[in-house]
Amino acid sequence: MFSIKLRNKIFLSFSFLLFFLLLLVAVNYLLTSKSLELRKIAVDESAESTLIMELEKDHLQWVLAANSSLIDGRPFEEQFDHEQCSLGQWYYRYIETEAFKQLPEEKQRVYFDLEEPHRLFHHYGAEFAALIEKGPSARAEANDFFYNHVNPELEKTYQLLGEINRFKQERATQALLEAEEQESYGKMVTFIIAVLSLLLGSGLAFILANSIAKPVQETIQTIAVTSAQVAASMEQSERTAISQASSVAEVTSTMEELRVSSEQSTQQVIKVAENARDAAVAATEGLTSVEAMIRDMQDLRSKVDSIAHQILDLSEQISQIGTISSTVKDLADQTNMLALNAAVEAVRAGEHGKGFAVVSAEIRKLADLSKKASQQITTIVVDLQKATNRTVMVTEEGTKQVVATERLTNKNGDAFRELQRSMEEISQYIEQVSLNLEQQSGAIGGVSTVMEDITQGTKETAASIGETKEGMENLRKAGMMLKDTV
Repeated sequence: MFSIKLRNKIFLSFSFLLFFLLLLVAVNYLLTSKSLELRKIAVDESAESTLIMELEKDHLQWVLAANSSLIDGRPFEEQFDHEQCSLGQWYYRYIETEAFKQLPEEKQRVYFDLEEPHRLFHHYGAEFAALIEKGPSARAEANDFFYNHVNPELEKTYQLLGEINRFKQERATQALLEAEEQESYGKMVTFIIAVLSLLLGSGLAFILANSIAKPVQETIQTIAVTSAQVAASMEQSERTAISQASSVAEVTSTMEELRVSSEQSTQQVIKVAENARDAAVAATEGLTSVEAMIRDMQDLRSKVDSIAHQILDLSEQISQIGTISSTVKDLADQTNMLALNAAVEAVRAGEHGKGFAVVSAEIRKLADLSKKASQQITTIVVDLQKATNRTVMVTEEGTKQVVATERLTNKNGDAFRELQRSMEEISQYIEQVSLNLEQQSGAIGGVSTVMEDITQGTKETAASIGETKEGMENLRKAGMMLKDTV
């Protein structure tokens, strides 16, 4: 063991002690866990035993209700479904559990034997209730039925429940005894391991004390020499650290000024970006207005073209009216001529042609009126044609102006679209510049933080070097005191 290094000696010594300590903890944990598990089993089995007694009490109340029905003849209205009563619900739920499946086969058989008498008990109970409902005349029959059918099945059920209850109480008692044995065994093992650990620790302490003294004395001598050399080196390092701290402080101040300038530039770029976005929105609104104007101009042009076509159609109709009016005038002249000839013939006819002369005169009047009307129509048609021609000329001029305005509006729309694209590109460029400036500002802030940390670290290093100098001196003194002690 004297050939082993000092740290290995200490490590091995504490490893043995730690091993025994962990062994003690592990054994104590395992034994305690086993004891707790057994006590939990005892508690669970006791709870199950108590529950079985409660279930027996419920069925006893069932029997008391049956006796009351036999005595006073009131209806017997208890639970007749063996699966829905409290015992049935517990029974069918329990036989599906893992705890039941882990029971020995003969114990499981007791549970299975309980099902049939319990079922018949409730089945006969329903028949008993039917006899009670028949009235006093069937009460004697109900009494015999109860004691010959219901009561035997109840006794079988109670007998099996008692056997199950005794089994659970036995398991609870056995679990408690095993838990107490585990606890006693754990205390004994813990005591043995503790005694062994104490003996081993004492032996290792004695061996370490004898093997450490000489190396410690040699080490103390080396520490005394080395401490003086390190103290001189620490003094030089302290001066260097102070100088570095001053330089880092200057760099930190410069980085802080650069950070402030970067933040100001970022704020200005953000304002420019906001103005660019506002201009882009205004350009978009202008483009929307121009597009709406283009649509209105297109609608106006369509309407003007429609008016022009309608006026041309009207001009053709007016020309047709003039032709018809000229025809009416010619017919009126011919009618007037025929009426004049008729009047001449009437004069020649003498007395016999007087009536015809009157008709001819009237026809001549009508012809004159028709001629005058046709002349007025012709005058109106001429005026209408002149007005229509002027309207056609004005419409053509309006169409030309609409076309020119539409072209100009389209040019304005193209200009607004180009302006919108330009403003969007400018806005994107400005946002990218703003993002770059923000990143640059963040980076500068990070550098400033790092420089501050470096400054603080340098100051702390200088202070630590001073403390190290003092510590090395104290170490040298302690080494000399330890040398005297060893």
